[in-house]
Amino acid sequence: MIEINLADMWVQRADYDKASALCQQALSRSVPNGDTHLDGEVQKILGAIALGTQDSELAEKHFARAEAIAEKREDLLLRAQIARARAEMYRGQGRTRELLQSLNGAHMLFTQMRASQAMAAVTANIRRLERDVLEVVRQWGESIEEKDAYTQGHCERVADLSCALARRAGVEEDVIFWFRVGALLHDVGKIVISSEILNKAEKLTADEWDVMKLHPGAGADILREINFPYDVNAIVRHHHENWDGTGYPDALIGERIPLWARIVCLADVYDALTSDRSYK
Repeated sequence: MIEINLADMWVQRADYDKASALCQQALSRSVPNGDTHLDGEVQKILGAIALGTQDSELAEKHFARAEAIAEKREDLLLRAQIARARAEMYRGQGRTRELLQSLNGAHMLFTQMRASQAMAAVTANIRRLERDVLEVVRQWGESIEEKDAYTQGHCERVADLSCALARRAGVEEDVIFWFRVGALLHDVGKIVISSEILNKAEKLTADEWDVMKLHPGAGADILREINFPYDVNAIVRHHHENWDGTGYPDALIGERIPLWARIVCLADVYDALTSDRSYK
């Protein structure tokens, strides 16, 4: 364990040769089947070393071995740490969807641990992950808004107003974080809409309007694999539904529209009405 902790320290200091040597020493003491908790820790560190030396393919192999050991031993902490390490790999590769998927997975595992035992370190990890998730989500939203000259800052404003409305509507404080994630990502599906349509100053044609109405469903498809908890995906899919059933994409009526989506819909319309828009 000391060798593993020292190896982890040298990884943090970017001395990958010393870290690798210590990992090999630890592996030499391993039991024959090589599936102890410490073997999993070594594989995780070897993955971090591979990342540091720009070998993402080798990193993924080590992370996969570590994950297999963690799952066999039902080691939630190791699984969460591996998900966190994978997130850093995806961040470096610019793979936003996979990055969020890994951060979300790590958050869920740390939350399970917090439910089963009072661990201050676990709570600290959860808070750090939540900050990371919000940072990535904000950056993603901003990159999408760059396509649309008329919606700069729209997602952040909608998220702020939505959270204020959600608290008034009785949404529990411990899930407001995920509510904000959904509000920030409500327009993520616009990534599939051309800039010409998004920035058109005149009224959209019927065909262009049909294309525009694709964005809620497209956004839900983009987020499906991330498997966010609660109603995050429902916000994205249903924030353009109308109480009378005239909305899209599913023409839901009344209380069949998820509450979170109804709240974001109000905030979205309010921001559109109080902002300069080409089509007003």
